[in-house]
Amino acid sequence: MKENPIILLLESSTEVCSVAISKGDTVLAINESAEGNRHSEWMTSYIVKTLEEANLNQNDLDAIAVSQGPGSYTGLRVAYSVGKGIAYALQLPLIEVNTLESLAVACLEDSKIVEDSIIISMIDARRMEVYQCLYDHNGRPKGDISATILDENQFQSYLTDYDRILIVGNGASKVEKLMLTEDFKSRIIIQPEILCSAEHLASLALKSFNKSEFSDLAYCVPLYLKSPHITTSTKHLLVKT
Repeated sequence: MKENPIILLLESSTEVCSVAISKGDTVLAINESAEGNRHSEWMTSYIVKTLEEANLNQNDLDAIAVSQGPGSYTGLRVAYSVGKGIAYALQLPLIEVNTLESLAVACLEDSKIVEDSIIISMIDARRMEVYQCLYDHNGRPKGDISATILDENQFQSYLTDYDRILIVGNGASKVEKLMLTEDFKSRIIIQPEILCSAEHLASLALKSFNKSEFSDLAYCVPLYLKSPHITTSTKHLLVKT
């Protein structure tokens, strides 16, 4: 197994379109934008630009890593289609990285976490619903990933078991809308600035590479959790008779 593999990292599970390249546990280059809804337009051009900035070409790559979700149905499909296409063409292994776990890792790298704390990674799932998972101070999951409608009672139960809660991801700001007591609010640290980014995939992708934990290109699919949100047009179609 190669000691410092070069991995192309693709993140498109939220409004952020992000591409990075890592060598071992070091990110060599990254390009990203949070403007949203332009993932299919930017993903391939970001790959070319990031390879150039890292002074590499596609033949230098050892693996492709994609953010697995949960998240945007359309966004996830972009990274998977691009990542699987490159992996197939170059005969490279594909690594899937859980999106919520990557946010927890980013929180651990950014903050000092004590034993009586918990991390909640949250991704916006419209209105007051989020995709979320709880992680302990070592980044280990506590429970399953779920699609959850946020409410006051839920957080009061968390604060019964833990002294402090750190919340990350683009769903984190929704917690501010809850009618929590001032005591509870003082024990919650909201970090909406920690968003999904390809650089957060690096350490988890490296662990999977070193363990040869690769996905089947033919059968792997994103972790959607929910069906796509499809709306019906209100425009009247002109029909020729």
